[in-house]
Amino acid sequence: MTTLYGCCGALDAETYFSLVNGRKMLTANGPLAMLEVPNSRGLIRFAGVETPWSATLDPMFQEQPDLLGIIAYASHEGMIERAALRIRADDLASLADSLMALPELEWVPDDGSDIAREITLWSLDGETDPAKLTGVSLRVTYTPEAWVEIPIVADRLELANAQPAPSLALQPLP
Repeated sequence: MTTLYGCCGALDAETYFSLVNGRKMLTANGPLAMLEVPNSRGLIRFAGVETPWSATLDPMFQEQPDLLGIIAYASHEGMIERAALRIRADDLASLADSLMALPELEWVPDDGSDIAREITLWSLDGETDPAKLTGVSLRVTYTPEAWVEIPIVADRLELANAQPAPSLALQPLP
């Protein structure tokens, strides 16, 4: 992990790299969410969010003022998927304070077990096939008015079935 320290209101940006192959996994402001499948020979996933106030000064945030964050989903080998979380144009002014919030990330298991930032999916104990990684959602909460919950289906962010707050929308990123 490398840290680019923020100044003058910018949030520290932490970029994580794979110890397996050296590739970039993700960049995030604040703690990552970690999901582990026990007895799986290393089936572990990470999620993080980079915000508009990141020290990286990603030009995407300057070019797209409705962008609330970039949600990243990764493994030890690297990035799996990214999504843009956007504020709907009509709600941009009313949710401006959300742009400054540091989001909280939590895993929400489908089986009703405890919600947590770091979770062990005992329901998949021993499963080694990443395509079987299902049964949990990623919840990203900026404020009570700005949040999204994204199901994980077959080791992918299932954006089509995500449940965002009414003022937010998701879009896949390359």
